[in-house]
Amino acid sequence: MTPEKIEAAMRLRNSGQSLAQIASALEVSKSTIHRALAPSDGSRTQEAS
Repeated sequence: MTPEKIEAAMRLRNSGQSLAQIASALEVSKSTIHRALAPSDGSRTQEAS
């Protein structure tokens, strides 16, 4: 997603829109929205063992 779409998704989420509503508005999948709005601190990455 473009930085502009990510910003739009964040605004929509902060205004109370569901992931499905945001995905529909931005014409992307719910998974894409979920990934775009997930924390980017790296805490969800798995380490190779």
